[in-house]
Amino acid sequence: MVNNIKLTPDLLKNWTSVWKNLSSNTEKHYLLKRLSDASTKSQLQSKLWLINELKNVKLNNKDIQTNTVSMIGGWFAHLILPLLIDEIDSYMIHNYEIDNGIKNVSYALNKRYENTLVNYSIIVKNPMIESFKQNYDVIINTACEHMFPMYKFKELNPALNSLYVLQSTNDTSFVDHINCVNSPEELIEQSKLNTVFYKGQLKLDNGMTRYLVIGK
Repeated sequence: MVNNIKLTPDLLKNWTSVWKNLSSNTEKHYLLKRLSDASTKSQLQSKLWLINELKNVKLNNKDIQTNTVSMIGGWFAHLILPLLIDEIDSYMIHNYEIDNGIKNVSYALNKRYENTLVNYSIIVKNPMIESFKQNYDVIINTACEHMFPMYKFKELNPALNSLYVLQSTNDTSFVDHINCVNSPEELIEQSKLNTVFYKGQLKLDNGMTRYLVIGK
């Protein structure tokens, strides 16, 4: 069971450096607010849950690979990236983000991987309207409620044979939650998954219910 992120000296150095720089620059306080929102207990709960279930799926299905990962709307990715690398053995992780403003912050948070064999890249594009140029073992979307249903992504990329790892919620109280679901079954149906390896739900520390499905 994965219960935490491994706190290394380099991780701590990178994170504290970013927080210090953003705090001292008033023009970047908007990024500090976004980073704070991305660094809550509930955010980590959600990512740990995802990693644990993905790890179980991988252990129970020997043909499933997790070496190459695409994140759709991965935001700063500072919580999930070390978990993918340390727990799932991923070595190429591409973060498809439409928010160009977070790019340099995300690289700084994850600077410890800069001179390693890990390939972490942020690709600024909207994968819901632009098709992928390569295949990935795993496609992760932890924010399905913020974008078009995932079946639209699959229609853009019909040749992909990836494992899909999807999270959403029924919480409609946020204006940018444009595509909520009321159950993991609804998320499966909306995503048009044919084979489901895991489905479940979890109530987070902030009171929000999250749904997680893993399948093809």
